[in-house]
Amino acid sequence: MAPYAFLSIDALVRIDLHALLRNRLCFFYGLIAHTLRQRLDSQLSGKISEFEAIFNLQGLQEVKSAVLIESQAAGEKKIFFRLLYPSGVAFSSSNMSYWQTIGINRAAVRRLVEGRAVRVYETLTIPGRPDRVRIAYGIIGRGVVAQLGYSMESDTTFIAIFKKIFFNHVRTDCNGIGSRLVHGPARAFRG
Repeated sequence: MAPYAFLSIDALVRIDLHALLRNRLCFFYGLIAHTLRQRLDSQLSGKISEFEAIFNLQGLQEVKSAVLIESQAAGEKKIFFRLLYPSGVAFSSSNMSYWQTIGINRAAVRRLVEGRAVRVYETLTIPGRPDRVRIAYGIIGRGVVAQLGYSMESDTTFIAIFKKIFFNHVRTDCNGIGSRLVHGPARAFRG
C-alpha cells in the first residue's frame, strides 16, 4: 500500500502545495545567499585591483596609506587589510586588534604565488561572534600579496531576517543550502 493511500485528495493537495512552497522558498533562499556572496567577492576583488593600480602607479608606500584610509573609512570592525610577502608573512596591516584571531592562509598565498589562481576566497567563523568574515587574497605587485577581510554581519543579518519571515511557517532548513552558498568553502577565482 502506498504511504499516502489513507489520505484524502484535499490532504494530498495540501502536502503537495506545502512541498512546492518549501522548494520555491529554498530556491530563493539559495539564490539570495549565492548573490550576496558573489557581490561581496566582486567587491573584494575590485578593492584588490584598486590596490594593484595604486602599487603600479604610485608604489608601495601609497598602497600602505590607502589601506589605512580605507579601513578607517569603512570601520575597523567591518574590514581589514594585510600586505604580505610571497612567503605569507605580513609586513603591513590596518588595525588588527578586532581581527587578531584571523590568521593567514599560507596555502592560499602559495596558490597565488605559483600562478594557480588570480584570487583566492575563504569564509571563516570568528570565535565568540555570530558573524563570519569573507577573506580574499590577491597579488597586487611584484612580491606583494594583499589579504582583505570583510565582516559578513549585514549579509548574515539579512539572511536571518529572510529565514524568520519566510520559513517561520514552513518547516525546513533547505538542507543547509543557503549557508553553503553564502559562506562557501575556500575557492579560487580564475580570471
